[in-house]
Amino acid sequence: MNLIILNKNIKLFKNNKSCLTYYLDNKDDFSKLKKIINEEKPKNIISLDFAIQTSENTSNDEIIVAKETIIINSKPVNWGIPRVDRWAETSHDLNKSICDILESNNINHRIGSGVQLEYNDKISKRKNAKNWIYENIKANFIDPNSNSISSLIDGEIINFSIIRIINRKFSIEKINNNENLIKKIIRLFKLQYFHKITSRKIKNELKEKNILYKFSQIK
Repeated sequence: MNLIILNKNIKLFKNNKSCLTYYLDNKDDFSKLKKIINEEKPKNIISLDFAIQTSENTSNDEIIVAKETIIINSKPVNWGIPRVDRWAETSHDLNKSICDILESNNINHRIGSGVQLEYNDKISKRKNAKNWIYENIKANFIDPNSNSISSLIDGEIINFSIIRIINRKFSIEKINNNENLIKKIIRLFKLQYFHKITSRKIKNELKEKNILYKFSQIK
């Protein structure tokens, strides 16, 4: 059995006999997901979500299949050589199967690398910090959870792949429970606008070409 992990706003797939679906939101503590992995022991795990690019060479709606992901924190460490506990590699054979499906369906994609920031909400509001990341971090995308999900699978004998749809309008900030009502309404409006309008083209393409079902059938 396979497991596909989706952003809760990517409603493109339903469970079938060969695959389970788990929907994430940005408040998820991953405990339920970990329980599913431990109990169901899926053969392949595929995580699909949105991310923002770290390079002008990566365009909106391009899909990145990550060969690795790292987590960067705020402590003064050598970011050029990530610590082993912050580095996760994905499965070469599963990535190849995914790329074969995307290639055969003429969907723009490439193999790349991803970064998760430990404090997305603070850095995303600082222009100088973002500029530094774009200039110094040699990866293809930043997202809010790729390395956290990878850490759940570390040590398990499971094929695992991270797929990220690039869009510079995607927000990597976590929900702040201390926000006032107006800010929460604005955030919700922006989130819904992104998923219903901004990202509609690529989601429709994935749906029309039945991509997630094809992912679910990977042996």
